[in-house]
Amino acid sequence: MSFVRNGVAGITESDWPVFLQRMAELLPQAYRILRHIPRGERDEAFWLVSRKQSRLHEEKTAADRTLDPLRDPALPHALGKVNRPVTIGEAAAMTGGEHLNEEDVYKGVPRL
Repeated sequence: MSFVRNGVAGITESDWPVFLQRMAELLPQAYRILRHIPRGERDEAFWLVSRKQSRLHEEKTAADRTLDPLRDPALPHALGKVNRPVTIGEAAAMTGGEHLNEEDVYKGVPRL
């Protein structure tokens, strides 16, 4: 998204829409935070910043949990030997995930 030229970071032309969208999302939050400073309400401003940092950390943690299995070095090897569509259970077995058989999945569910 960005580049560095002569020690100064910049944004490529194709990334401007993403940058502007992100800034539009951040400006209202920055306004809410900064309006507390002239009133001497620094604690309130810090609480808003802390809340935003906490939410960002939660989002990052969720994203990492989602991506970690995809970063597994064994995954390409396991998936490389498949030449046909596989069931979720087969994919779980190939990648070392928990495998539930059909009986476990439908346990307690009435059959039609």
